[in-house]
Amino acid sequence: MVNNNICEAAIKRIIPVFRVLLELYKEAKNTNDENFKKWVYNSLERVCHLECFVTPYRVSKRAEQKAKERYESEISKINDISKCTWEQQIQKTQMNDNYPKKRAIFHLEHVYPISKMISDLEGIAGEMNGAISDEEYNEKILNLLKKFDMAWILKEERVKLDTKYKTDRPHPLRTAFDDDEVDIKMVDDWN
Repeated sequence: MVNNNICEAAIKRIIPVFRVLLELYKEAKNTNDENFKKWVYNSLERVCHLECFVTPYRVSKRAEQKAKERYESEISKINDISKCTWEQQIQKTQMNDNYPKKRAIFHLEHVYPISKMISDLEGIAGEMNGAISDEEYNEKILNLLKKFDMAWILKEERVKLDTKYKTDRPHPLRTAFDDDEVDIKMVDDWN
């Protein structure tokens, strides 16, 4: 499961950050300092938000239709939701202009959940006991980070998704649901 829309060159530049955090994570597991453990985990979680390295986002068919309806009725100035950032949904005259709650319609979903990414990173950290070279270690991190993917879905689709698959999702994601639930439109062939 590799996201072909992720900027691999940019991801390669941040691998050292992941290496440092994974080393701190291993150290945190062997300490009684709960504040240190929490800081390391929270730092790792924040670094795993790689949204800025992914374009365009995937879009569920229903979210795409809703965005198109809102654009055609001139409620929204967004025509192609796949190119919208998370910030655009809360800006006036963007995605949710007429709603009292600024993020009432759309949700930018992590197709590869952050909790799963952290779990997979923990597995890589466990392998790093001198058993593999630095180059192999970097390659393992890169391959994992290339799985990162995002999709615009409707809030109602998120509820259905979280009910069945909060953290552990099948691949490809479209196999997780019947067409009448959540159908993620593929921007390209998702291997």
